[in-house]
Amino acid sequence: MKKYFRTPEDRNLWLRLRAEFHIEFSKRVNCLDIPMGDIDVPFSALRVANNELTTSEHSEWFKFTLAELASLHYDDLYQIYKSNERRFCQQFKKTIKL
Repeated sequence: MKKYFRTPEDRNLWLRLRAEFHIEFSKRVNCLDIPMGDIDVPFSALRVANNELTTSEHSEWFKFTLAELASLHYDDLYQIYKSNERRFCQQFKKTIKL
């Protein structure tokens, strides 16, 4: 498996920033208050971010880079998220021949 982060601190920063995006996304889109929590707490923002990171590392497809999470506003991240979801759905349809 490839190494995606230079240091463990970069990996932890990615997790924290992704969890913050998840919290804001949940508030705006789903009207839910998701706790930051901990990686070991089910349904917490950090647990969701960790699950996404684990999946992304194995599939080699990240929804966000560390630079994007660290520098972009929520609205810009949301546009990237929607664009990635559309691209993923199109790719998935091709894969299963729909």
